Order: sequence, then structure tokens, then C-alpha cells
Amino acid sequence: LLAVLAASLALALINPYGYRGAIFPVQLFTEISSSQNLIRQSILEFRSPFSRDLPWFDRAPYIALLVFSALMVAAMLLRRQAHLMALMLWAVFLYLSLSAARNMALFALICAGPLASAWAASGDREILRFPALQKRLAGFRPVAALVMLLLMVLIALDLASSRFFIQNRSFSRFGIGALETDYPIRAADTLKRVCAAAAEPVHLKIFSDYNSGYLIWAGYPQWKVYVDPRLEVYGEEMMKNFFRASTDEEEFKAQDRKYDFDAVVLTLEPQVKDLVARLYRDPNWVLVHLDGFCVVLVKNRPGFAPGLGEYRLDLKPGLASPLPRSLGGLWLVRERLNRGSTLLSLGYPEPAWLELKAGLELEPENMQLNFFAGLALNMMRRYQEAIPYLDRVAAHNPDDIPDRNEQAWAYFAVGRAEDAIAIYRQVLERHPKEITTCMNLALAYENSRSGLAYPQWQSCRQIYESDPQAYQGFYPGIEQGLLRTRR
Repeated sequence: LLAVLAASLALALINPYGYRGAIFPVQLFTEISSSQNLIRQSILEFRSPFSRDLPWFDRAPYIALLVFSALMVAAMLLRRQAHLMALMLWAVFLYLSLSAARNMALFALICAGPLASAWAASGDREILRFPALQKRLAGFRPVAALVMLLLMVLIALDLASSRFFIQNRSFSRFGIGALETDYPIRAADTLKRVCAAAAEPVHLKIFSDYNSGYLIWAGYPQWKVYVDPRLEVYGEEMMKNFFRASTDEEEFKAQDRKYDFDAVVLTLEPQVKDLVARLYRDPNWVLVHLDGFCVVLVKNRPGFAPGLGEYRLDLKPGLASPLPRSLGGLWLVRERLNRGSTLLSLGYPEPAWLELKAGLELEPENMQLNFFAGLALNMMRRYQEAIPYLDRVAAHNPDDIPDRNEQAWAYFAVGRAEDAIAIYRQVLERHPKEITTCMNLALAYENSRSGLAYPQWQSCRQIYESDPQAYQGFYPGIEQGLLRTRR
């Protein structure tokens, strides 16, 4: 093992960065040891296996592995079969697996070694000896073997049919090949067509996110991306720039001035939709692609003019981008949800409603689809139709603030003012500084000709004064409400 370690350390020097590449794991370990480190906070696999963000189906087998490996080590110690190096490996990788979820698989591999050694050293292949109990249970061994075999077959069928992935909402699929719902395949095809329409070869500088690994493969060597999935390689400062630029238009413009991007390719995560909406309205950028996974905008340059003229998207009649091929079920549900919610954020409730309605036909109990369907109908002033969808979400999650606000707004619009006011009050009882709800309640009082409107606007101003920087966007509306209702 020491010889293997020495050879591994020597091989680690064979990398493009020399000694800096060889010591990178040590540097990374030092960085992520702090719970405040952005890499540790942002990348799920760097968090502890017992983090609440880790899916249960990752944690459950790890807990079983901890229990069985501990029993194995205890048995080896009792039988005096434990090799010092094996125990050291087990202890080191146990610590590593407890510190970061990405090391759980390595810990499983390490456990296999000592277990095989213990079995090889035991002629009867018994690790734990309980003679009396084993004698009683000996007759059940064939049954236990059949149960274990059946369990293995069921798990294999679960994986092969993709039910495992569907049940755990990972949206993967058993087999080979990249899914159009997991990688920007359709986006890359559109970018290629836009570039092909140009008069000369195009080298793109793309503002991308952590799903851009496919873009590197699809566009090499002409395409260069801002970041790729190896976020930890870029360091914490670069990650901070990326997250700020993805959510803040001014920071994006600063990065654009520095790198002069030709295109923007972003996965449709909730945090980037404000930026996408602002760029969509910016004449310097042209939307050329939108599907249920990502969005593509190209800078309005003369060299791109032929492609932009042909592929510029008009969203008013609806979304014409192709649906994923050979995919249905929950994969298509997520596609419809993302398409619909993005169309809403861009200000197109009619085509959004068609997408969301199609998603609800596949999964009627999906609460996100129900909420956005209600929101789309509210935006189209079809309040009576919106209420059942918003009621369904409220019954499932009474503390969903955006839904309760939309629900109350729909109630008020159909003449159920008392019900709307009651909902606003319930929200404010639980969340006293929820300024949007506060302003909605003030408007409800104001439209009901209630004398409570002015005091409610004053309450909203008090919320604003508690944190003017956080609530600065609400200040003009509050002041106008106070002026309207002041006697």
C-alpha cells in the first residue's frame, strides 16, 4: 500500500499545472473545511451526507453502510483479524465521507477491501459468531437468500425501467446518451444554426452556468464558456462573480464589459429568470431559443444579423421550440412547467397557460403547475377559473406566501372581499414583514372604502423603514397609497 501511495503521488505530478495541480486536492480540502465557504454551500456533493438538502435515497444506503461497516470492523477486532492499514483506511475514508457526500462512494469501495480480507481469512465465511442464534436460524438461510435475490432483482428492474429516478425526482433515465431535458442539446443546435448563417466562421464567448459542459463538447474549439461544471476549480471569488452576474443585471453588465460576451446560455433556474427577463427587453440582446431546460440570447451584432433575422423568437403566438424527443411522463411535466413559468416571467400569460394546462393533464396534483396556472389565469383576468388551482395549492401548503397572495387577489376580484382580507391577515400574522401582502391588504381596504386603508399603508411604511435598502422598490407605491388615503 505504501508503494501504491508513492506511485500515486508521483503520477499526480503528471498534469498540466505541475505541482499546483498535484496539491490542488489539499487546497480544496482546506477551502471547503469551513461551513461558510461558498463552494461548500453551493455544491451539494460537498455538503455532509446528513445535510437536509441531500435526498433521502442517497442518505439511507449510506446509513446502512455505516452500520454494517462498523459491525464488520468490530468483528475483525474481536477476532483479531484487523490489519492496521485496513483500519487506517477505513477510519480515514469514514471521516472523508462524513465531511462530504461526494466521498460516500469511495468509502463504500474502501469497505469492500477489509470485508473481502476478513472473509478470506475465515474458513467458514462467518464474520460475526453467535453459535446459538445461528443454529436456530440456520433453516431460514435459503429463505433469506431468496428474499435477498428477489430484492436485488426488484432494484435492478426499478433502475432499468427508470422508476427509481422518477420516484426520486432526479429526472434521469436508464441507458446511454444525453437527455434533452438534462443538457442544452437543443440550445446548442440553435446556436450552431445562428453561427452557420454568418458570412464567416464565428468564435463565441458564452456567458454560461454550471450546465455548460455540454457546450464545451458541442462547440469545441470555437466556443468558450464563462464557467463550467467544475466550479471548485475556479475558486470562491470567481464563483461569487458568477452568482452575482446571474442574478444582478448591473453585475452582468460589468462582466460583459470585461469579457464581451457573444451569447448567453442559462438553465431555467428560478434565480436567473429576472436577468433573462431584463435581457429579453434589452435591444442589445436577441432571444433565439427557449425550451423547458434553458434559454439562449445572442448579442445584436452585425455579424449575427442573418441568423438573428431567421431565428429571432416571437413569443406572442406561443412557444414553437421543439419538445424533447422520445420522452414523456414526469420528464415532459418538468418541460411544460419550465416553459410555462418562463413565459409568465417574460409577460406572456396566454401561451404560458397553454403550456401549464398541458402539464396538468400529465400530472394534475403537481403544486407548482397549479400555482403557475392560477397565476397565468389571474394575469389574464380570468379570476374565477384561477381560484380552483390556487385553492388546491393553499390546501396543500397553507404557508405558501405567493400562492396565498394570488388566491386572495382572485377572491377580491370576484367580489369575495372578506375572504381576501382574511387571507391577507393570516399571512401577516405568520409573516409580519411580508411587505407585498401588507400592500395588497392596504389596497383591499382602499378598494372596499374602509377606514383601515390609511393605517395599513402606515404599517407598510414601518416595514419599509425597518430595512430601507431591502424594501426600496416598494417605497413609491407606499407613498402613493398614503397620499391617496390621507384625510
